[in-house]
Amino acid sequence: MSRRRKIALAAAGGLLALLAATAAFLALVARSDWFRERVRQRIVRELERATGGRVEAGSFDFDWRTLRAELNEVAVRGTEPEDAAPLFAARRITVGLKVLSVLRRAVDIQALELAAPRIHLILYPNGGTNIPGPKLRSGRSAIDTILELAVDRV
Repeated sequence: MSRRRKIALAAAGGLLALLAATAAFLALVARSDWFRERVRQRIVRELERATGGRVEAGSFDFDWRTLRAELNEVAVRGTEPEDAAPLFAARRITVGLKVLSVLRRAVDIQALELAAPRIHLILYPNGGTNIPGPKLRSGRSAIDTILELAVDRV
């Protein structure tokens, strides 16, 4: 066997070992409580940004193999008093995710399932409601934002 071939085989073997070690590391991270909490925080933050309300979530589970996240006892509070029922509540929200790009951290919602959703709309005497406005305004129109959403199954 020539010297070049030995070097090429050693480099290929080293690359395969590095890829295997990286895959094992990512699998361990994806199963960790740290990663689970990061995903939960990101979901809550995105819900708060989109709704403008305060999101409360009970237990959380994430299956990294199927990319399914499940939030239990979810409530979105609007401008209603603390002792009133929340604007939106659900016993469980299950979200199926689809990774579009790891480098750009682009993820789409593939499926969205709501169990026992409830909406409590309050109409105040002055004509206002308990629906909050979005926290962040984007430079895009509402139609552009809606068209950007890609939910495969609801």
